[in-house]
Amino acid sequence: MILRQSKTDNPAKSKIKKMGKSTKEDEGKVLEIVKLFDAKPERVFGAWTNRKDFVSWYGPEGFTVPFCEMDVRVGGKWRACIKSPQGEEYWMQGKYIEITHPSRLVFTYEDGSGKPVTGTTIVTISFKPVGNKTEMIFQRPNCGILTTEVGRAHLNV
Repeated sequence: MILRQSKTDNPAKSKIKKMGKSTKEDEGKVLEIVKLFDAKPERVFGAWTNRKDFVSWYGPEGFTVPFCEMDVRVGGKWRACIKSPQGEEYWMQGKYIEITHPSRLVFTYEDGSGKPVTGTTIVTISFKPVGNKTEMIFQRPNCGILTTEVGRAHLNV
């Protein structure tokens, strides 16, 4: 599944509406989100690598990010928790594989609850200047959120 969006968005208002789990059916599928932000690449890259910026936008609408640690260096780890309005917590974690400021970010993504819910996937995000704006290309293979409804919710990030 490939999702594309070309409207201009604010990187501080990214939201994901639903969450899902990876299954055998997801193998070989890639969630790709292409968005144009009204900000320079340094700003959009920072929304993914600066803790204060990250917690201001990450997670489904209405969720909070009560915990976030980021050791943004190759080999460094990240760990975060998003909390629903009903109090449910969703933990995630990973390791940074490649950091090319401000054009590319590659990291692993896996469930951080300690339960074997999903496998590890590799997320690749490219940030390309387009005038005074930035085209962000987010790719996550074998993603467990690839139903049409949930996939389309990612366009609202």
